[in-house]
Amino acid sequence: MIVGNLFNIKATNGLFYYAVDYLSQTEGLIRKILVHPALLGATQIALPQCEVKACSLPRMLWEALAAAWRGDVVFTPTSHPLAGLSNQWVVVHDAYPFSTGPKAKLKTRLLRWSLSLSRCRVGFINTSEALSFVLSLGVEPHRLVFAPNKFPRITNSRSRPTRTASQPLLIGLVGSDSPKKNYENLFSEVIAAGATKNLRFLIYGHRTSYFEMVTSKYPNISVELIESDSASLTDFFSRIDLLASVADQEGFGRPIAAALLEGVPCFLLTRPVFKEFFEPGAIFFESESSLVHALNAQQSNWALASPVYAPPAKVVQAYDDAIRQLRADGGKGCMTPSSMN
Repeated sequence: MIVGNLFNIKATNGLFYYAVDYLSQTEGLIRKILVHPALLGATQIALPQCEVKACSLPRMLWEALAAAWRGDVVFTPTSHPLAGLSNQWVVVHDAYPFSTGPKAKLKTRLLRWSLSLSRCRVGFINTSEALSFVLSLGVEPHRLVFAPNKFPRITNSRSRPTRTASQPLLIGLVGSDSPKKNYENLFSEVIAAGATKNLRFLIYGHRTSYFEMVTSKYPNISVELIESDSASLTDFFSRIDLLASVADQEGFGRPIAAALLEGVPCFLLTRPVFKEFFEPGAIFFESESSLVHALNAQQSNWALASPVYAPPAKVVQAYDDAIRQLRADGGKGCMTPSSMN
């Protein structure tokens, strides 16, 4: 059986929907799902057939130990391995928490130590950056699973905004959780290009301290928050002309994939992860400056057709393979180091 450990996810963000995609494919094997109290309602709605238990930290640890004692697999869709538990999946999305901030080195040491002691299966969601980071932690290749995101379904329900050359270009940005979104660099380039009146930004996410900091720092930039808990991605796409991202160290970019599949033009910086998943389809730029100048040019001379895009076949296959492996591990009820060879 499988016990889902979502305790370290605090918002309905990409990590949450990643977890939902995997657990929804293993419902018949799920014993229970452990969550932070803030996500109890959202998880119950997303996975209505499953028992969902809101936990304190001590309760989560107790439930995980009980799962290990029973021989259940603990599925942790975040980089939070429980030291000493071999019967678990842990998923690394990106290296950002382990390379940024005053506690980055400490976090990296703790992750390396926990992975070494647990001997668990380790998923990585991209091959361009996450894989090399996981290998640098000393994880043996036979413990690894390429466990990418599921690509969203195409709904073809987006209605494109009607625009004229006199209107500002409506640019969608996705996420408001951390400085890795690089909105300061983007907005600084907008000011440098004299494009504040030509470009209007809609951010799909939550009202976070990072969002408040950025909007207060750049009061002359037109920014509107679209609360992701209140509006669907399709609703968001129907309000924008195109989507842009200048983010660093993203693990995937679920909304970018959805935008391309819905025919929304996407302007992205040339990042290895973006190239892995969204080429061909997206339009790439080497710098924030060149991206902003291209946006400014589109405002007065709109000439973008809907992108032609299909998810990479090898990534779609890898997702299916990872689901099969998780179901097999949950069905066995016990993973030993020898079973991971």
